[in-house]
Amino acid sequence: MDGPGQGGTPCGHNRFFALPRGGRSPGLCAHAAQRESGARSELRREQRPLGSKLQAGRDFFLVFSPEREDPGNPQFGNRNIPKVVGGLTKDCMDAGCALYSAAVEQVVPVQSTRTAEMVKLFENIYRAVNIALVNETKMVCHRLDIDVWEVIKAASTKPFGFQAFWPGPGLGGHCIPIDPFYLTWKNVDYDLVARTADLVVDSRHVVPKDRGNVIEA
Repeated sequence: MDGPGQGGTPCGHNRFFALPRGGRSPGLCAHAAQRESGARSELRREQRPLGSKLQAGRDFFLVFSPEREDPGNPQFGNRNIPKVVGGLTKDCMDAGCALYSAAVEQVVPVQSTRTAEMVKLFENIYRAVNIALVNETKMVCHRLDIDVWEVIKAASTKPFGFQAFWPGPGLGGHCIPIDPFYLTWKNVDYDLVARTADLVVDSRHVVPKDRGNVIEA
């Protein structure tokens, strides 16, 4: 997959609409891979001039249901983590909800694939913003000779309006460091600026450098 800003599309673009046709029953295609909001609906529009006559909600059903997992957490697994589902059409959404309802306790329908894609972006950028904030706070506390762990634990006693994030070596994982790019890239099409997401992108390179300084000290 090419990066944001390079005109890239998900791997398997040509297979994106390799769905049942000709006398076969309509198929359901459920996507979980993150892209910018609007990726699925835009790919569908791009395909039409190539001769595709398939109609969403009739000849095939396409949904986006972003992955949600917390490896190593014994409290939450695939069955009891709510599943967000958005479809290209309402019939697509209904088919997707029927599929996931057989496997998970709670399905959360949203009005479109674009909405579901934005849900996942918002979840991950929320984490990215708070990870960047706590890592910068760790740097400040280190210089001021303050125990950042004590600061966070004390702040966590507030029963509302606060969620604890803990310092680490940077924005980890395969998606958290990337997803802010999807939002800032998409905003160019609408002449918008997402300053918070831009700042998170800039902060990705700060903590590893500081980490080395702390280790050497």
